[in-house]
Amino acid sequence: MLIALLKFCHVVIALVLISSIVYSIVLTCSKKFTLAPLKHQQRFMRVQRMMLIAVLLAIATGSLLIYPKNFTLHTPWIQAAYLFALLFAIGLFVLTWMKKKFSSRQRWAWLALYLVLGFALLTLVHGAVTKQAFYFLF
Repeated sequence: MLIALLKFCHVVIALVLISSIVYSIVLTCSKKFTLAPLKHQQRFMRVQRMMLIAVLLAIATGSLLIYPKNFTLHTPWIQAAYLFALLFAIGLFVLTWMKKKFSSRQRWAWLALYLVLGFALLTLVHGAVTKQAFYFLF
């Protein structure tokens, strides 16, 4: 029962991550992005804080699910999940650093980073669901 609840929380957290990435992409593509940078900077900070907390919770719940579900840390999509968490944290730190030099020209860098993170997360979810990995690194 506890394992099922933990798995449900893990899936909900993954959905929160996907939806927050999509929301960030929509915010980045909006025309208001260049008109009111301070307002969007505060929004991005809240969304990024929520994404960072969600990544930490996803790694925590996923780590708790590894051994009860008879997986090992050598499973390719589990290794990819840890790699994704590392890349996601680095990406959020890059975005936070870019916020200090906020300009409308950086919109494409933000958009590219969110698209890469979104693609990586969807690839990870696909690998976890199908129990296969079609990652180029593994």
